[in-house]
Amino acid sequence: MKPAIFELYKRVDKGEPVLKAIRSQLGMSQQTFAETIGVGASTVSRWERGVNPVTLNLSQIQRFETLLKKLNLTFSDIPDNMTKEGQ
Repeated sequence: MKPAIFELYKRVDKGEPVLKAIRSQLGMSQQTFAETIGVGASTVSRWERGVNPVTLNLSQIQRFETLLKKLNLTFSDIPDNMTKEGQ
């Protein structure tokens, strides 16, 4: 198993939302993560709190995929539901 996957699931098992765990592994604030993928910081906050489901357009998916590659992860490595309820 890839070390980043182990770390991700360890955080998730402790109750951390998937998206927050990924962002934390990247060492990014909500603001920086939001700017990088092309959404507002309040959107990332709502996703992490489970207020709204994570929805991305194609351009945002591509930017998020680039961030996942930095962790040696792909979309298939992470759960389908990245919001708090998905935990």
